[in-house]
Amino acid sequence: MFEGFVLPFCLRCCRSPTPKELPANKMEEDKDMHDEENNDQDMEDDGQEDTTPTSNQTQEKKLIKLGGSGCTDGKPAYALLTGIWTDNDDDSIKKGEEIVVDFPITSLPIVLGRKWGSTAKDPHHVSLPKDEKLLSRQHACIFFRDEKGGKLGCYEIVSGESGSAATEKIVYKPYEADAGEEGSAFDPNSIYRLPGMKQTDPLPKNGFFAIECLGRHTIKVGDKKVTKGNQAMLRDGIPIQIASYCFYFLLPKDAPPISQSFQYQVKNAQPKKEVNSESTSSKPKISDETKPTEKIEVKEPPSKKPKKTDESYMTRLDKVTTQELLSQLTAASESEEWSKDDQLCSATLGMRIAREAAKDGNIQKIARTQHGVTQRDIIDWYKNHALYSDFERLMLSKIEYKSYQSSITKAIQRAGFTRNESNPGKTRFTRWDLPADVELVPIPASPPRSPRAQIKTPKKSEESKPSEKAPLSTIPPSVPKLIPRDVMNKPTLNEVLMKETGKAHENEEVDSPPDIKSSTTVDTEDIPLSELEKAQPPPKL
Repeated sequence: MFEGFVLPFCLRCCRSPTPKELPANKMEEDKDMHDEENNDQDMEDDGQEDTTPTSNQTQEKKLIKLGGSGCTDGKPAYALLTGIWTDNDDDSIKKGEEIVVDFPITSLPIVLGRKWGSTAKDPHHVSLPKDEKLLSRQHACIFFRDEKGGKLGCYEIVSGESGSAATEKIVYKPYEADAGEEGSAFDPNSIYRLPGMKQTDPLPKNGFFAIECLGRHTIKVGDKKVTKGNQAMLRDGIPIQIASYCFYFLLPKDAPPISQSFQYQVKNAQPKKEVNSESTSSKPKISDETKPTEKIEVKEPPSKKPKKTDESYMTRLDKVTTQELLSQLTAASESEEWSKDDQLCSATLGMRIAREAAKDGNIQKIARTQHGVTQRDIIDWYKNHALYSDFERLMLSKIEYKSYQSSITKAIQRAGFTRNESNPGKTRFTRWDLPADVELVPIPASPPRSPRAQIKTPKKSEESKPSEKAPLSTIPPSVPKLIPRDVMNKPTLNEVLMKETGKAHENEEVDSPPDIKSSTTVDTEDIPLSELEKAQPPPKL
């Protein structure tokens, strides 16, 4: 169903801004524009290329010719963006010498952003110099729309006749909801109103210019900040700030508007069909008129082509011997390329090395005694192996060390090793249990240790022990001499003198123990016989 839609649209030339609307430095450059035009005319006479900028291209420190269709190669301009680029952090620009940047809008919609690969020939993209860190590839979009959310612009390409180039056609594009919100109607209050308008005021019925923020950094329209995905209305003379660019949005005033009629298709909302269980069955329905002898052929959907995989090459590698894999890896390390086949060869060889390590008795002994083996244990094993000692050198000649470590980890997993969950940790410190299908080798018994020399102390016989009833003569001489029991209770010499004469010895200051020989009465019960014989004086002759 088609309905007619009449929307007045301005196909007019952009006007020249008044001196009040331009900065002071731009007015000074406007005075020198006639000299620049004369210089350009001289260059054209000499046969040099014309440096007049094309449409939708910015120019620094030089004004684009304004006020007529000649400034845009004969194309009408819908609007004009004029302003300056101010960056206080740029040392190349002196204070008060801002760069003037302006360009006419000759196509709709127009996208402003930084320059990138495919924007050189895009008539709908304006590449802004500088501020590459603050600008996105598609930072803001200026377009013409109506109150229902529909847009008017070059949204359709018409192929040319008789081999001519394709041209763009101005069409009306109805409102389309975003992904995930299909079927929802347009909210008229979702667009920011102009300064002086309330957010609930009705939108113009004849259409208006608007701008939408597409980048992650916000833009400022008038006194309102517009974030990503939001829109704001535009009018003549409203300021727009994008990164370090400050523009004025100017509309022409010297040409009458031209009304055009456009047709667009209205999408009727169709009710959802109820899905029955019978309709979902893949079996075809047979009508009553169909004869039972007739067969109904059901065409099967075309089978999809299988994706190319590396299974065929991996199958061939399984049939190659380990020595041939080493030779192939050696040849790959000496060449300048490192192809996909070489990577598969190294992966297959690494898996075989891990399997051989799992069958070794020393690796199995480490796994039993230390609750698994580490990746370093396996690397040390094949570095000391006669056949696999060059594997690490060949791999590091083509890949980095981190990639080499990662490939060894994957080879261990493909060989059938499993992580030991009882000892969690990082990849290179993780302990791995041996593959379940590997036959365990009995651990060799450790050699017997040499017996230590034990010093046996001879036990004392009962006969060597002195009996309690043994006589004094049988006591060995090493036994200490006994002191009589009465000696400790004997009085000192001073005590004896004091008792007999009443005076103490003059030179004796400290009491000395009594002398055994001088004692007249000695209890000889506990004194040895040898001592008693020595103590008795010899008989007088």
